[in-house]
Order: sequence, then structure tokens, then C-alpha cells
Amino acid sequence: MPYHLISIGISAYSNPANNLDFPDSDAGELSAIMRHSLGSDLTYDVLLRDSEVTQIGIRTALGADDLKNASASDTLIIYYSGHGAVVQNNNGIEAYLAPYDVSGNVAISGISTSEIKALLDDFKHGNKIVLLDCCYSGGANAKSISHIKHKDLTNIKAFQNQTYAEGTFVFTACKEDETAIEVQDLKHGLFTYELIEQLVKGGGENVALSSLHDPVTKAVESTAKKYSHTQTPTIQMNAKGSMSLPKLSKPPVLKPELIKVPTLAGQNPPAMLAPQIDISDKRTQELVQTSISLVEGASKSKLGQIAFRSTLGKILAAVKEVHTSQNKNVRTVDEVTALLANLEAKSFQLMLTAAIASVAGNEQTLKIFSEEVAQIFVWKRGQAGTVAAIETSDVIILAVLYIVFVCSIYMDDYMPIGKLLNTQVYDPYRGRSGTYQRIAQHYEIHYADALGGNAKTVMQHMVDLLTSQEWLQELLGVDKEKLTDLITQANLCLNVIMSREGDHNYPGYNDYELSHVAPIVNRIRTDFATQMSIGKYLLNAKPEQVPQIFAEQVTKLNHTSGGHWWRYLKPEAFTQEIDPADY
Repeated sequence: MPYHLISIGISAYSNPANNLDFPDSDAGELSAIMRHSLGSDLTYDVLLRDSEVTQIGIRTALGADDLKNASASDTLIIYYSGHGAVVQNNNGIEAYLAPYDVSGNVAISGISTSEIKALLDDFKHGNKIVLLDCCYSGGANAKSISHIKHKDLTNIKAFQNQTYAEGTFVFTACKEDETAIEVQDLKHGLFTYELIEQLVKGGGENVALSSLHDPVTKAVESTAKKYSHTQTPTIQMNAKGSMSLPKLSKPPVLKPELIKVPTLAGQNPPAMLAPQIDISDKRTQELVQTSISLVEGASKSKLGQIAFRSTLGKILAAVKEVHTSQNKNVRTVDEVTALLANLEAKSFQLMLTAAIASVAGNEQTLKIFSEEVAQIFVWKRGQAGTVAAIETSDVIILAVLYIVFVCSIYMDDYMPIGKLLNTQVYDPYRGRSGTYQRIAQHYEIHYADALGGNAKTVMQHMVDLLTSQEWLQELLGVDKEKLTDLITQANLCLNVIMSREGDHNYPGYNDYELSHVAPIVNRIRTDFATQMSIGKYLLNAKPEQVPQIFAEQVTKLNHTSGGHWWRYLKPEAFTQEIDPADY
């Protein structure tokens, strides 16, 4: 049964005075649960957060052809958490959803109840599920309550008092004369937290939507009462029979007790050493928890950002010490591989932090991380010794870059890798006296003299290195094969970015078999949220231009390389659906 998901959450508004705490993470968690549980049945999947939630972004997501062409067996799920407003217009008093850049004229810049209802009515052939953890600006003085923040003002009356088309289920956070709240102790909007708890509680194979009301309402009322607040979720349902969702579950999350001490280079080619990391289980747990706490702190306060930058500096200093103290005595190939293995082992916490910052950090956190990691580029300058030994630091840059890219592709959010690739680093080899270049323009992200300067070897080493990290598989909830596919997709995107920067790669990378790269190719072709994120953070292009850019660069690379290593990926796959039989 096909499902279509639009999950929207706005915590950070263009006007910081409107900011909330948890809508963006609430939307992300609900999206992750649906992706994990529905798998390939989730045929349309859009996650919009913070600055992505513009009026045009919402309307584009709601008006996609996938929704217009739905069949009787399809189910549309819309989740929204963020501010809204109640406005007097020609229809009386009407509720509006407030986009990221909402202006003082909400009737012009917002999304009205009437518009949402019209969409639901147009989705004639399947079921519609609407989940609203709404807030309306003005009214209650939420900041005077230390434990909670109101999603302020009066009601979501316009969403409740409607006659919806058959097959519609609307679940709202509170009654028309109440306010919805966020609870700091839960790190969620109260309604969303209890809703998710009930959705994943399990029991049968399906979750009857009508069964959600009583337990969610009782839990919300009880918790709200502890904070001297009244909040009563409500449902509106128009269905001949029962409406349900399949059994849902949360994806695996990174927990210290799940992480095993990894062998960092355990699956390298025979010439590469595979040292065990000298770290106890207890220490591993401390590293994980420290990384999580640092990223969370950096996302919330300037003091946290200072602590995050300071700790990153110490982590990098420890890795640099290995690099500078050992490369002076390296003369043979075996000694180079030993140095590289030691560097990779010493970089465990750096790689762990890269992954956690990617999946949990905000833009400021990723900016700090990228600025600190970029300093690795300068380690080798002015050093004496064997070239391959000096350049072992490039492999650490590559490992961090691929981890961030893999996490970005997995989350379908390209802000983390965009922040890293667009960070400026001084390059003394460009121009007569050197110049500042973005990381995306540095050849080191494609080649590494420590690995023989061969692009294919670099790619294989990244696969071997990252798939040996069991904690990374656990963090993303993927197996080794799926992680390998994500690495291959990251490699494809890097080739396109490199080509667009004016450089070209030589034949040697993996052949891109459609089964390995189809997920990213299909999203680039059909998914507006993917196009918007890649366009904004990686290509500086409009969403509608992204598929054509990929097609053009693949065509260019195909000609440059003689065509043999692109034979499994046709340029037109980015702009039109291709029959796998044609490959």
C-alpha cells in the first residue's frame, strides 16, 4: 500500500522572537519512524524544517503530481508543528499555518485552513491523515514558565470545525479554547511525544487511528496538569470503515551500550594494517556520551559552542601529534600503511563526532565542526619527509567527509555536507601565491597520495574503512550492504560537484550500477525536498535545475572518461524514469 508523507516542523523562524524549541526535531523523528517502518511503501517523502518551510515550499510539497495521481489504496500523511495565526478574513475567523518567513500580513504570507482542506478534498482516491501540533502567535506569556513553552494563543478551531471528505482523519493538539505546550523534560511538543509513544507501542500488526484518541488524550491531559495547564487533543474523522496505519517502530538509535569497540581499518586491502583501537568499553561509552552532549550543547547556547570548539581542538591536536611525530621516520610503504592505520585509530572520536554532528547538529554546530576540521589541510605544509607519509592526513579528511555525506544522504538533508564542502581553506598551490578555496575545490577530497593517488583505491578504502565501523551502521540503522550503497551515492555526488567546479576525474571509480545509486538518482529526479536541499547547499541552484545539472555533469564526465565507467548510469536517469531493463 503506497504512503505519502509530508512532515513539517519550524523551530527557528526568520524572526527569532517567534522561535520554538522542538518542532524541527519532532518532524524529523516522525519522518524517521515512517521511513524505517514503511520502507519502500513510502513512495513520496518530504521533510521540511526551519528555513525550508517557506510558503512556496509547503505549496510545492502539497501540490506534487504524486499526490494528484494517487490511487484508492494510497494514504496521505501530513504532520505540522510550528506557529500559526488566527486571522479575520472574508471567511470569518480562519486559522493559518505560519511559514518560516511569515510576515505581519499572515493572510498573504501564511497557509490557510481553506487551502489545506481543498488539498484534502482533491486527494479523492485515498485516506488522509492530518496531525497538527499547532501553535498560534500572541496571547500567553509562555516564557514566564520555566519548564514549558506555550505554542501560543487560542485555538485550532478552524481545523476542527470542518466537514472533511470521506477517508479523512484529523488529530489536533488541543481544543479550540486551549493552547498546546512543549515540555523541556521530554524534549518534544507534548502532543507529539504522546502521539509517537502510542504509534510505536505495538501490539497488533496495524494501529487503528480511532484507538489513538483516548490514550493520547489521557496522557497529554495528565502531563499538562503537572504544569498547571489544560490541553485536550481532539479528533475529527470521516470514514465508512476503520482507518489504520501499519505497525510502526522507531529506527535504531546510537546508544553507548550498543556500540562495540571498532577495528578501524579492519577491512582494508592486505597491504593495510588493521590495528585494534586501544579503548575500553567504558571509555567508548564516555566518548559517545561526550559527543552527544557536546553537539546538543553547541546547538543550544554560545557557551556550548565554545565547549564544542575547544573539545574539537583537543581531539584534532591528538591526531595531529601522531601525524607530525611519526611521519618523519617513515621511509617504506609498510611504514606508511602503519602510520595511516594509527592515524585512523586515533581519529575514532573525530569520526564519531562527525556523524553525531551531522544527524543532531544545527547549522551553527556544523559551521564550527567544518572550520575546525578544515585545519587538517594545513598540517602537511612545511613538513619534511616522504610525500606519502606527509599526505596521510588527507585520508582523515576523506573519512570525515564521507561520513558527513553518508549521513546527509541518509537524512535527505544536505546542510551538513554543504557546510563542510563550502568551508574556505587556504590553498598555496592555486595561483601564483595561493588563494582561499572551498573544500569542494581541493583535489585532496578525490585523491590521496598515501593511497597511491588512485581514485579507485581511495573509494575502496573509504568503503572498507567506514563499513568496519559497526557504530555507524547502528547509528543509521543500516546493514553493511546499505552503508556501502550510501558511500557509493556520496561518491557519485562528489564527482558531479567536482565536474561542475571545472575539474574532471579520471576513470577508476566504481561502475555505478543502478541498484546501488537508484535511491539518490530517483530522489534527485522526483523529490522536491531533495532538489531544494541539494540546490541550496551543494549546487547554489534552484530546485528545478538540480536534475538537469546532474544529467549535464554525468554527460560531461562520460565523455571525459571515455564512457566505460559510467556505463551503468545514463544521464537521462536524472530527468526521466528509466526502465532497468535498458541497463
